[in-house]
Amino acid sequence: MAGSLTGPQARWEGDQAKAAGYIRYSTIDQDHERETGVDAQLESIKEHCRQQGHELDRVYKDVKSGRNVDRAEFYELLDCVADYDVLVTREISRFGRDKDGVSQAYLIQKARAAGVIVETTDGKAFDLEDRFDRAFFKMLGIIADLEVGSLEERVREGKREGAKAGYWVSGTPPTGYETEGPQGQKVLVPNENAAYIRQMFERYVQGESMRDLAAWFRYAEADLPSSQPSIGNLIRNPAYKGKITWKGEINEGQHDGIVSEALWEAAQDIREGRRRTYQCWDKGLDDDGENGSG
Repeated sequence: MAGSLTGPQARWEGDQAKAAGYIRYSTIDQDHERETGVDAQLESIKEHCRQQGHELDRVYKDVKSGRNVDRAEFYELLDCVADYDVLVTREISRFGRDKDGVSQAYLIQKARAAGVIVETTDGKAFDLEDRFDRAFFKMLGIIADLEVGSLEERVREGKREGAKAGYWVSGTPPTGYETEGPQGQKVLVPNENAAYIRQMFERYVQGESMRDLAAWFRYAEADLPSSQPSIGNLIRNPAYKGKITWKGEINEGQHDGIVSEALWEAAQDIREGRRRTYQCWDKGLDDDGENGSG
């Protein structure tokens, strides 16, 4: 009999639940390939979903071989756990890993906060109405709280290293780009709006104001930002000259710039010049910093 972390009524309420499976394979499993190998874990997850009537949407797999650890799938599952109704694994310990600052505690806590049910195929049932199981998961919650800080620090460090290597790590890509590649190694790729971005820089350097460009974007047949502040943000974004920024650090990107570095720099010179002029007008000074009233 499969086990589950029981609690509130399942949110799919009788409809077919969308399930994600998780497999972790380590060197220990190599000695028990038939019982706990990748194929055995996968088959047990598939069979569980068939018995429970779940739709198995995806199976996340992490493989540990010797000293090399690939934990990318676990962290991707952490990011999108709320997209599922059920998480299925062979046993709860599969979510954990020796010498890892993040174990099953944090994943289970995050899943339950999103209303996601965690189920196992090893026959061990967990009932949060039982005081011993409830105490066990309270203990896991305490461990998870301790792990959160460590996880967040590693996530920040991972993003910093990714940005240093030239990958996009900041969420939604800039207008004119989309991303390709696996988690942690996403590369910016120009899309159908890249031509608008290129023309924006060209028109700005030729003398058009941000207000003019905002109006142009507003009536363009494309999904483009159309406020003056957003135009300003686009113009000063180094991604458009092939750079990646993270927390003030600027690194050479893995992607091609939409505009040349010379055009991008010319736009910055014009933007800074206009900003200084506006500041002078606001203070009643001329461009040399003298009072313009005579």
